[in-house]
Amino acid sequence: MRTYSYHLVDVFTATPFGGNPLAVFPEAGPTPRHPGLSDREMQLIAAELNLSETTFVFPSHKPPARFYLRFFTPIRELPLPGHPVIGTHFVLAHLGRYPLREPVTHLHQEVKAGVLPVDLIVKSGRVEKVRMTQAPPQFLKKMNDLPRLAKALGLREEDILQEPLPQVVSTGVSQLMVPVKSREALSRMNLDRAVLRAICDELDNDMAYLFALESFDPAAKTHGRFASGHFDFEDPVTGSASGGMAAYLVNYGLMPVVNGVAEWLHEQGHFMNRPGQVYITVYGNTDAVEKVQVTGSSVYIGHGEIHLPDKVLE
Repeated sequence: MRTYSYHLVDVFTATPFGGNPLAVFPEAGPTPRHPGLSDREMQLIAAELNLSETTFVFPSHKPPARFYLRFFTPIRELPLPGHPVIGTHFVLAHLGRYPLREPVTHLHQEVKAGVLPVDLIVKSGRVEKVRMTQAPPQFLKKMNDLPRLAKALGLREEDILQEPLPQVVSTGVSQLMVPVKSREALSRMNLDRAVLRAICDELDNDMAYLFALESFDPAAKTHGRFASGHFDFEDPVTGSASGGMAAYLVNYGLMPVVNGVAEWLHEQGHFMNRPGQVYITVYGNTDAVEKVQVTGSSVYIGHGEIHLPDKVLE
């Protein structure tokens, strides 16, 4: 029997049962006694835990990265999600896998999207926040049929901004960015999953991300909400989509830039009673977004074990 330990954290929050939950398997690779987890086993474990994502940590062979992280939803692997990166490095620091230096410990991680930097923000010997640099923004297909998109989202056509148009953006995961006019419109989201799935298939992505330039917290500037016709759940706080939204807002001049930098607090999860906050930094200007970073806190919830047969499942 093989035993693999995992750790549970809530990400983009400092309050238990807020933000987005995550399971992290810090030792998924081979050991002298057991082979590492196979792709099939990782997918089965992610489906068993049924969280939006589960992270599996392997040694990296691409310096300066120390660890190779793989991320699985209950149905497939993702190249570079957001909250799993934040939560995984929080867990690895909690387990003493990094020598911490104040105020910032600079690291690199290997993921499917490449080798990317990560910063641990350290105070009094503990990690307060983790900052990830996402993949360079890609601005992909636009959605012109707003009546059809509104039907898919359960909104009125006039709820959706017409300029700029909704567009697929990727900073690691491709998602349809949908700017809406108010937080109240976000509250009325009621998906027609079949229509949304068809739209996303045509646009070569799985998910949509609705957002408004309004918020619950006066300190925040934006509020977002996750929607998918492929995944039968709503993600509480989506780091990858927050980065795509940030690139979209700066690229189209909807967020002010000062000396080549836009910074603000973004929120999500309030409509699910799992409120969370994402600190966003974008480098660049209108039509010239260079780099997107998202930063967040995590809170440790607990740990457990998964027991597998000695024979590797392929």
